[in-house]
Amino acid sequence: MSAFAVKSNAKWGRHCVATTKISKGEMILFEEPLVLLKAGQTELALSSDAVEWQLTVLLLLHGKREEWTRKYTAIYNELHAEPSDVIQSIRLQLSSLSPEITASDIISIYRTVCCNAFSLDTPILNITFGVAFFEKAAYFNHSCHPNALSLRMGGNMAIFAATEIQKGDQIFHSYVPPHFLVGPKNIRRFHIPFPCVCERCETESHDTSQILESLTFPPDHSTSAHGKLVADFKLSALAEDHQVTLELGDRMFSNMWDWFSSHPIAAIDILSTYLSNFFSFATIFEEMSFESQRWFRECVVLWYQSFHRLVSVGCTPLPLLRHLISFSALLMVTFATHVNETIIPIATEGLSGIRDLYGRDLASLREDIAYLNLFQSQHSRMFVRPLAQFADAFVGKGPAKWSQFLPTLNSDCCAFVGCAQVESNSRFGRCSACKRVKYCSGEHQKSDWKHHKVVCLKSTHLTQHN
Repeated sequence: MSAFAVKSNAKWGRHCVATTKISKGEMILFEEPLVLLKAGQTELALSSDAVEWQLTVLLLLHGKREEWTRKYTAIYNELHAEPSDVIQSIRLQLSSLSPEITASDIISIYRTVCCNAFSLDTPILNITFGVAFFEKAAYFNHSCHPNALSLRMGGNMAIFAATEIQKGDQIFHSYVPPHFLVGPKNIRRFHIPFPCVCERCETESHDTSQILESLTFPPDHSTSAHGKLVADFKLSALAEDHQVTLELGDRMFSNMWDWFSSHPIAAIDILSTYLSNFFSFATIFEEMSFESQRWFRECVVLWYQSFHRLVSVGCTPLPLLRHLISFSALLMVTFATHVNETIIPIATEGLSGIRDLYGRDLASLREDIAYLNLFQSQHSRMFVRPLAQFADAFVGKGPAKWSQFLPTLNSDCCAFVGCAQVESNSRFGRCSACKRVKYCSGEHQKSDWKHHKVVCLKSTHLTQHN
């Protein structure tokens, strides 16, 4: 029996309501895509490289026409204007297969795709590996404060209850990646291809908006020296010049690091682009300078810290932050710090959060693990902690005992990332707070504090508590 039913009314159009009480973490829907376009795949040669057009072609080839689109909401957006040359090109190229296709068919399907298709992203690395159309998932309405969260698992759509949902309640999930929803309403609307009428957008107070706006870029930022650094970085990212983007990112962070540390919403905006570019162009890792690798690892830490800071602000829905903190914790565990026991509290936080939100078997990590294994096999200098072994130990032994079954941790190494010194004849100094990590010199300990303090304070608190 399905946990939801599709309803229709004037306000919400087609939407989904719970037919029974749904517990937090329960899977509501698991759906294969009607059509799927892999990253880099093209069906027809068109003057526009927008993936929405290629997905439109796939749906046309699948036999969908204008009448089919009436089941879905498709709001016209001038940002997605339909160029006549693309429409004519599609009709011409498909004429031998489907001569009955009209311009109206193409336009209506394209608009439906723009409002209802989903990108296929990995939750930890935020790598986009395709785009797809899901017939049932498109019936769930969007909300910036969703009571359900969705993942793309093996190219399929999986929707889980983020909170307890009562029978008769409408089920909402997000049409965009959760990190796009942490900002104020005037920023969120840029990421959503239609006017959002969710409760959060309709009722967000002026005070809440002001608090969130104080954590992002100020109105006069674009005319400042820092604004130019940000603009150069974003323009390079739009041009998909990955190597230049990362170089400009290093320059931007070296000048603005303290500012980003105190403006977490601005940091999340920039870091999502920076990290996405890094993983899209990870082939250059072997050629990156030590300083660039260092900046990458610092960005991984700041990504995690920024979501944590928003918890204390109290203006962002907690289910969204729980999702973001859990996956960013695993990213940090995988890349950011040296192998030592201080990773255990953060790894536990990440794996526990994902288990509670998305099931005990941690199947939601499969795509990321595959990419991490690929990176590790291709780049000998790119240290990647064995996330699969962590997850298997966590599932098999339970949260209370899993840490003792972790792969052997090399506690004899200096904890400073990039230092290869191993304690032998000369004794290393330990962190005086947590007593868990060692350093070959005071200089390395001082340099590593910005990273270590995140896990040191957690580790110290857990030790005292126990």
